[in-house]
Amino acid sequence: MHGPEYLLTIERINSALNSINGFICSRPCCFKHQSILSEPPQGHHTYIGLGNHIWDGKKFTEEEVLNYENDIKHGVVHGVLSYVIGCVINGTLSENLNTRIEDKNLCKIKKKVKLSNSPLELLKEKYGPQELITASDCYANPSFEERLLTSCLVHDFLRCSYEKESHDKNLKKYFPRVDPITFSHSKPTPELEHKPLIRNDRLELFRFEDSEDWVDKEKVLRGYSELELNLIKIFYEKIRPVLEKSYQYRNERWIRHGLERHISAYEFEKYYPSIVINITGEENFEEMFLGEIQEDEAWSVEISKGPMGDCIVGQDEPKQDFEAFWQESNTFFSWELVQGKIPLKEYTSKTKRNLIYSKLRDHFFATSKLPIEDWVFTHKNMNSKMIEILIEKEIRFCHEDLVRNFLKTCDKVIDVFYGIKMSHE
Repeated sequence: MHGPEYLLTIERINSALNSINGFICSRPCCFKHQSILSEPPQGHHTYIGLGNHIWDGKKFTEEEVLNYENDIKHGVVHGVLSYVIGCVINGTLSENLNTRIEDKNLCKIKKKVKLSNSPLELLKEKYGPQELITASDCYANPSFEERLLTSCLVHDFLRCSYEKESHDKNLKKYFPRVDPITFSHSKPTPELEHKPLIRNDRLELFRFEDSEDWVDKEKVLRGYSELELNLIKIFYEKIRPVLEKSYQYRNERWIRHGLERHISAYEFEKYYPSIVINITGEENFEEMFLGEIQEDEAWSVEISKGPMGDCIVGQDEPKQDFEAFWQESNTFFSWELVQGKIPLKEYTSKTKRNLIYSKLRDHFFATSKLPIEDWVFTHKNMNSKMIEILIEKEIRFCHEDLVRNFLKTCDKVIDVFYGIKMSHE
């Protein structure tokens, strides 16, 4: 695994998430257009979308939708990432879907009939018939990428509420328009085993921590190139655990402690943090902190709701000047550049300690340390050489923007199910 491969993985994941968002909402609030400018500012409308594929069939109760939202191993997280891993291996999947979202778009039709660039010139009577023709064609003839994405999102929906037996076969009652392979994905025939949904779903077996004990790794990974195998390894060993944990505890309070040395000088050990800036000595420890505390090395933390709260994310832009001589110019503070994060409840339950407060600082402190595998790490923009330092360590990490994008994408998917697949009776 190398830095450029990691950066390629991140790029393809972001492209995949963008295509899912655009498949639900193609306006600038959710979808990053490549060829359509955000002017005029009224937004854009695509004629393809998730709703086209799942609107009919049996409805779900709110409990069933919530089960899909909160089941970490079979719900929306698995649905989204079973599509994402396919895009990591084959970047053209999301590229094709992104292009189709832009091509089958109201903005493209309007440009063909408008006489000026004025947003006031609507000419609905001119483009209205063509809009209906295009929309009807998209509905009747979904692309391969549309069908694959929809299948990935819904294939384990019933596993979240019911027994494994027939969970795929029974999907037909709820999603009659999806690709038929979805209804037999758990036990595919030999001629279907090479299909993307099946291969992606099998790769997702690596989401289980004990997968090494029971997954036929040789069978699952057969046929992939060396590059593809490296991308798969990066995704499941480094990136996916961060996304899953961030989603699982998205509504809890988190604490973060960033690296207090430059990444090239930081020594990761079995417990984190391993290097801290100690603002106290044993002789004045009790004078510095308030309340009953353990006499131990204290380290600074920020706290916020979710792993992407403002105080946790911190510094938005590189800084030019630093107080510390070991900081490089035009970059981020080291504790902002790479951040270790953990849910507060997990910290307190495992250490049996609360956070403490100091007379000298406006943030909290923590004492005791936790195994490094309990933490997830995020980083800001870094070059591939710095990325490779992290790759060599036994830590799980990804770019912070990826976490933010992933959480939004999962919310968008759930929005659709609340909107058109939930029974309100």
